[in-house]
Amino acid sequence: MISLLISAAIGSAPAAKSDPCKGSSTIEMAQCMDKKIAQATVRLRVYRTRAISRFRDEEHDGSTAKAIEDAGVAFEAYEKLYCGAVYEQWREGSIRYAMHQSCTLGTIDEETHRVWRDFLGFIDDTTPLLPEPKPTQ
Repeated sequence: MISLLISAAIGSAPAAKSDPCKGSSTIEMAQCMDKKIAQATVRLRVYRTRAISRFRDEEHDGSTAKAIEDAGVAFEAYEKLYCGAVYEQWREGSIRYAMHQSCTLGTIDEETHRVWRDFLGFIDDTTPLLPEPKPTQ
């Protein structure tokens, strides 16, 4: 009897909103990942822009800033090609888009961390110009 009451109470309780990235439907999962990718892309642009501005002042000749800009263009081409290859690998399955999104998010997060490590920090104990980026959640 008690188990019936508990079951009834659980069944009638309002359902907690689930995290769409955890698997409620393929469309919701894709939309959630698209938001994460957009968020990661904005953060990468912020970090790259800050790195470029650091090396575009009067103390530098601008060549490092130009090289960072060029690397950004090359990175975007690389990410498209590399994650396109991941998509192609899974082309026969319904998981292909999720694998592509996962690749894109991871690649962007890795690039953001590289920009931070290589251009926004200092060789001594000086605080980096921006905080260390963590993986997009």
